[in-house]
Order: sequence, then structure tokens, then C-alpha cells
Amino acid sequence: SVILRSGPDNPNTKPREYPKRITTYTTTQRKETYLDSIITSQGSIKLVKSNVLRQDTQSDKYALQYIRVFDANNQLTKEVELVHDYLISDPSDESQFTASFTTAPVYIDPNTDSFLNKRLRLREVRFNEVVSSGTPEYYNYAFDYNENVKLPHKRSYDQDHWGYYNAYNNTTLIPPF
Repeated sequence: SVILRSGPDNPNTKPREYPKRITTYTTTQRKETYLDSIITSQGSIKLVKSNVLRQDTQSDKYALQYIRVFDANNQLTKEVELVHDYLISDPSDESQFTASFTTAPVYIDPNTDSFLNKRLRLREVRFNEVVSSGTPEYYNYAFDYNENVKLPHKRSYDQDHWGYYNAYNNTTLIPPF
């Protein structure tokens, strides 16, 4: 503790004790920069983010929703829409995800609205292209995923050296030597 006097060197005042306090601290702030357009002599490309926050991250991030291609006259020639949804993880019984204030552990339900249980997934890419005749041409590509094996939550130790899921039931991220 630190002893402070309440007056300027007055011997009649009693010193008061205050607990020590942290006087310095460190904060980290990040300002992320995202590419939103590419401009060339032949035209430009605009990258348009979704207006809905991503559910698989704690920070305010948005998924890329549209890629718009413009010609040299700034006329839209192609629009690509990226359609997303989320993979949902199985519940976890790891100690970091269970409540310890009850006798029986409380598990995170896979339907819990937590960023730990969700991963952004690309479901479809839709193309709207204006061909030389001026008529729009629509086509798309859809993606299927193997959902027979569910991925664990994001903080799971079940991953290899590169961070890919390996289902080894690891107890740490530190590899054996």
C-alpha cells in the first residue's frame, strides 16, 4: 500500500493508506482495412459487403455479398452474388464450455446463438451477366458439404499442426516432441 498525507507536509494530519493501483496498462486497437474496389482503364470491380453482421465472429465483420463488374463507361456488366449460411457445431462437454456452478455440467446446446458454434459457409454463387445483346443471362453454382461428420466448436483441440480438424481428441494444442 501507499501512504499519502492529506496536507502539504502538515505534521498534524494523519497519513492515510490507499491500496496500490495499477498505474499503467496496455490496450490494443485494430483498424482493419478492406478492399472495396479495383479500378483499371478497362473498368472497375466493386466488392459489396452484406448489411448483416456475421454470426461466426465476436467482432463486427460482414461477409462479402456481391461482386459487381463495370465497364469503362461505368455500366454494370456482371454481378456475382455470394449466398452464405452457417455450419453449426455439435455441443461440447469441455470444461471451458460447461457451467461449474451446478452439480451436473451444463453443455452448450448446438442451437445456442454463439459464434463458437458457427462457421460461415458458401452455399451458392449466382451470376447475372449482361451479354453483348444486352439481354441478362443468369446461372449459378450450388455447393454441397459433407455434413455426416460435424466439425467441433472453434476452440476445440481436435486439430492438426495447421489448424485443420483431425478428430484426435487432443488435450492441448502443443504437439508432442
